[in-house]
Amino acid sequence: MVTGSAKTYNVPLPARHDIKLDICGVNHFTFATAAQWNGKDIFEEFKASIKDEDVNVLKANAAKRHEEEAWFDSDFQIAKDLFKRFGVLGAAGDRHLAEFVPWYLKSGEELNSWGVVLTPYEWRVKRQETQDEARQKFLDSDLHPSGEEGVLMIEALSGATNTPCRTQVNMPNKGQNAFAPEGCVVESYGLVSENKIETIACGILPPAVQALEDRVLAVQKLVLEGVLENDKSKIFSGFMIDPLVSNAPRDCEALFEEMWSALEQRTA
Repeated sequence: MVTGSAKTYNVPLPARHDIKLDICGVNHFTFATAAQWNGKDIFEEFKASIKDEDVNVLKANAAKRHEEEAWFDSDFQIAKDLFKRFGVLGAAGDRHLAEFVPWYLKSGEELNSWGVVLTPYEWRVKRQETQDEARQKFLDSDLHPSGEEGVLMIEALSGATNTPCRTQVNMPNKGQNAFAPEGCVVESYGLVSENKIETIACGILPPAVQALEDRVLAVQKLVLEGVLENDKSKIFSGFMIDPLVSNAPRDCEALFEEMWSALEQRTA
């Protein structure tokens, strides 16, 4: 059974591909602007079913995840909060969404209040050091579907199947996103078939959410142009306005110079 706000539907839980979404945004910062099941709009039902979770429960979930090193789990509360406030559902997962929206990242405690935990730097270093061992362990294990659609995309693109794969794609904007500059890479749905990827036009984001997207696109443009033009000051401009950077200007400049020096030493 699937329960909505007003009634209960005596149907099996729909499979992922039974729900037809419209996706708009950039990689890791995407929003569903519409959702249909069996040709019916289900956004209103979904919105009415959202309940505010107890912050203490979410903090307890975060503490447990920290203890168990379950860094990548979440309760999807950030996605729901964005939907409640702006009418579009965060579709990239809470950890990705938080990277682009500064008010969720004011502190580790604030992030924990949404059930999300920061990934410790030390853990990532440790994982990098054991990467070869993990890769071999993966190759020695029994392979099983992960839920990613890479295999379906490869099959469709190679012509191994006659069924097009409808999935999210990141492609240069050629009009599929009417509110993003032409040529910048945006995410939308697309149809993948033999030797061809056709993008599907996006829906329209609310002005507040589009403003957040525009900031990300501006960062990407500045950094890319700075790299291509060998313009350090332009790269710094993109760095300084990134949503993850909240340092005071002098501290921001010092951090950038430290990172720049480390990069120069690594690539020397």
